[in-house]
Amino acid sequence: MGVLPRARAVILVAIMVVTSVVVQAAPGHAVDYWEISARHSWKCLDVAGFGTADGTDVFQWSCTGAANQRWSLVDSGDGRTVYIRSQHSGKCLDVAGASTANGADVFQWTCLGTANQKWFLQSTSAQWFIAIAQHSGKCLDVAGSGTADGTNVFQWSCFDPRHANQEWQMAAAL
Repeated sequence: MGVLPRARAVILVAIMVVTSVVVQAAPGHAVDYWEISARHSWKCLDVAGFGTADGTDVFQWSCTGAANQRWSLVDSGDGRTVYIRSQHSGKCLDVAGASTANGADVFQWTCLGTANQKWFLQSTSAQWFIAIAQHSGKCLDVAGSGTADGTNVFQWSCFDPRHANQEWQMAAAL
């Protein structure tokens, strides 16, 4: 294992330990749910209109604690990545069409175990992380650093130094 993959694995384990998100269950059997909020807006990842269909958009919305804003982190089985799975629909956060382009939409889709549904979680500080799509190496991003409800979430090249619209926080959903 090279230095970079080893570092990613160490960071993923650290995030899981710090946030008590060690998920040992198979996909579909995670036990904890989280609200995932953007650093720049404090708004939550939200499945539009409580939709349950494949392709339903995911955007940011004021946090309400509703099931369409609750997510589980399910170990993908490779020891490095997780599936981010919606509580209300049971579907996974997915980069549309496995695109590698900046601006490719992120929506929910039936969990298939594909690389465009696997996410590396990389700590940026004690409470913040970035989510990196395995297939593209791009970050989960709130479009244009928008702060309005309904602002789209897509993938974009990861910024260094970090931009707050690519940093996320998890809070236990009550």
